[in-house]
Amino acid sequence: MDGFDWVEIDWNRKFYEPGSCMVYTTQDRFDPEIKFITQDGRPETGIIQKWVKEDKDGQNMMTASGYFSEVIVSRAARMSPCYTTAATSFADLQSFLTSTDSAWTHVEWPFITPTIQDDRKSKVSMAQMSYEGGGSIGDYLYSFLKSSGKCSFWYEFKGNSAGVLHIVDANAFLTPTKELWFRKNLGSISELNFAVDQTDQFDHFYITQEVPEGSGFTEMQSAVQSDGTTKYYIFEEYHTGKNQMETTAAKMEAVKVVNSNISNIEIVSANEAAIREAMKQAAVLEALNHRELQTVDVSVLQNEYIYLKDYDLGNWVHVADDYSRNSTLWDGFLEERLGSDRLAQIVEIAEVHKDNLMEATVSLGDTQRASGNIL
Repeated sequence: MDGFDWVEIDWNRKFYEPGSCMVYTTQDRFDPEIKFITQDGRPETGIIQKWVKEDKDGQNMMTASGYFSEVIVSRAARMSPCYTTAATSFADLQSFLTSTDSAWTHVEWPFITPTIQDDRKSKVSMAQMSYEGGGSIGDYLYSFLKSSGKCSFWYEFKGNSAGVLHIVDANAFLTPTKELWFRKNLGSISELNFAVDQTDQFDHFYITQEVPEGSGFTEMQSAVQSDGTTKYYIFEEYHTGKNQMETTAAKMEAVKVVNSNISNIEIVSANEAAIREAMKQAAVLEALNHRELQTVDVSVLQNEYIYLKDYDLGNWVHVADDYSRNSTLWDGFLEERLGSDRLAQIVEIAEVHKDNLMEATVSLGDTQRASGNIL
């Protein structure tokens, strides 16, 4: 950011979605032809996509903003209109993203098709998910890689040359040399905010799969469509066993119907056992997207741990709340969820550069027990 003078720069880095940037300066200091900006020590390239001119205190001010280059991936799409079973290994994923087999099965990129590079330090097995033709490749990748060992990607923009799409894990940008503890009584943070969100939680799933008429599947059901035609389905049921909506006063159970759309197994009765197992796996993955979320935001003090030296985006940290036990009503609730030691991933770092200072706000994602498996 040495190319011009600025009043304020916001550099909002995110692990599971495209981050964003903003430059605020006087109009005469910013060349409207500037389209891409970078910042020392950060891998991202900001793409300027919006300009706002305003008169403020007698000066012509300019705000230029946009997303990081990962948005390029979010604006790519695979053309096939059908569901396609996607990667179970890095080689599969690479083939899925770069295939040029036909006009209907290749990925259409806004720029030149990038090189796909596996930068994961821990080569965890990838999950198996399905991609719906025409959907955003970036949205698919974020969801798919998050379920594959809490991994993600970043896009190395190279102008008119082919960029590099880096598949990365939690230590992509920095490998901590010591365990990181975010806790007030250790002096590493000044504030801790803890949120529990059950608004999109489902505990009971019915999984459907369309099958041909007369195909011989057990317990087939028929359904008349709006156009008067009849389709045939088989069903599976899945319970998470984690019904958080049950109280002493009432018991409610949120139910969700999921269409499995299996395409990597021939839909014939001889494959019924494998098909039903794949349906259950589809429900398990759906349940991961509809569970109780527990998130933590902290204000990190830059004395115990130094940003970009001791921690960076994607890293896992220990977090504990030195909460007051004056109210016994909260003891069980907090102890069950936050306890004395949780692990959480740094999923967002919002930098604000202003008045010769840089402030960084760290957001942590869904937490898990410290005894759990990180990767």
